[in-house]
Amino acid sequence: ASRPALIHRVSLLGRTPDGPRVLSDVTTSLDARQRPACIGRLTASILRTARQLGDIAVFEPSGERLWREIQGRLERLLSDFHAAGALAGATAAEAYQVRCDASTTSQNDLDNGRVVAEVRFAPSHPVGLITVVLSLREGQLAATASAA
Repeated sequence: ASRPALIHRVSLLGRTPDGPRVLSDVTTSLDARQRPACIGRLTASILRTARQLGDIAVFEPSGERLWREIQGRLERLLSDFHAAGALAGATAAEAYQVRCDASTTSQNDLDNGRVVAEVRFAPSHPVGLITVVLSLREGQLAATASAA
């Protein structure tokens, strides 16, 4: 009983009166806070954007100008997520925090050519039911998704 039951870490598909549906959208994470798949997708999106920022800034000199640029870009991304409802909180300050400055980048980091940014975010309450509709028409496939 010390390990969580597998049933809580497996996405379930099932038949409903309206057809096949995703009944639970979860990951295999042992951490219940990281288990909802929507949180994994949100985190992956933020990480992907952070990596892209790193690719853009790889040859830029590290310093306050670069730190402000990285922080601003990450804040704009998170602002978009917040506006779309992916982040909890009535205000941006409640939904996310981004730091990229001397408090996150040590002298050792600077000496070794690193910049460190810290992003904290509060995901919205996980979606319990996701509906995916696939439409096939003579070689064409259309897909729409909605959350309840």
